[in-house]
Amino acid sequence: MQLNLNSLNVLALDARAMDARLRTRLSRSEWLALLGAVGMLAGCVFVHIYTDHKPYDYENYMLAARGDFSIFFYGYWIWPIFVLFNQLPFFVGYALFGLINIAGTWFAARVFGGRGVWVLLGFQLLYTLYFGNMAGITAGGLALVWWGMAHQRWHVAGAAMLIVMTKYQSGGLFGLLLIWLADISRRDKLRVLLVPCLGVLATFLVQPTWLFEVIERSRLSPPNSDGSISLWRWVGPWALLLFIPPLLLPMPRPHRFVALITAISLGGPYFQQNDLVFLQTLPLPWAWPALLGNLGYFYIPFRWQALPYLAVVPLSVYGVVVVQAARRYLTSKLALQ
Repeated sequence: MQLNLNSLNVLALDARAMDARLRTRLSRSEWLALLGAVGMLAGCVFVHIYTDHKPYDYENYMLAARGDFSIFFYGYWIWPIFVLFNQLPFFVGYALFGLINIAGTWFAARVFGGRGVWVLLGFQLLYTLYFGNMAGITAGGLALVWWGMAHQRWHVAGAAMLIVMTKYQSGGLFGLLLIWLADISRRDKLRVLLVPCLGVLATFLVQPTWLFEVIERSRLSPPNSDGSISLWRWVGPWALLLFIPPLLLPMPRPHRFVALITAISLGGPYFQQNDLVFLQTLPLPWAWPALLGNLGYFYIPFRWQALPYLAVVPLSVYGVVVVQAARRYLTSKLALQ
């Protein structure tokens, strides 16, 4: 299988093309997908109101907003935003949070050029909406980082980077990859990092022990890993070997970017499957990460046992990119002999 990523706008920083995509009128399928996503959110609100099922992630965010950080593992700089949501009636805030997730997912697909229809109707976004997670917001924040760099709005890119760093095991690492591989000067990269560095520094000034508290909570009561797709659970630290081929093999920078995203998804100790939303907003052939991600619907009959096997989504992308790169490398070596 040949993976053509030449159209991937990551690393191109083509502001004009990006703006053209953002201004393009919604197609009928996109309207239906957006309405479908809003309908899914409405269904989630209904279920949570009239059953004993709860949006556990959003509930945890609101507990943190009220000062209970016992099951909060994110960067504390997001806390003021959660405090604002906590001023709203619970389900009003939950619904608004879900709408922002939907908007962020759509924005990311438009900025990066992916097929937003399949992401908006996919299992990963539904899971995000149901539990009140912020994977769609993270994807939108990463798109805003890229949009800001393309338009030389360094403060916008930096503010967006601070938001995505809230989930440092996914959004933070993806954001650093975007900045590292962007075709901008080292000085401009530092300008992007200024705002997040100041935000993190301010967090330490206000709450000096927050990071140590998160580490201690993670040690005593680790985050729920039922939805994690990391290979760490099966092979332990050997999963880190997945980073070697993307870092060492010669390959185009867009290919390297995608390979490293999937390596992060698989090689770290913890990665929730719904954070694949960002990968799904990229313009990969046939939108296969979004379509393959719908294997998550096996969650309905098999519950949590089904979700770790969604590792097949990033693993399939990783395998194609790395195998292609290895084949090109070996072919070039043999041609020189």
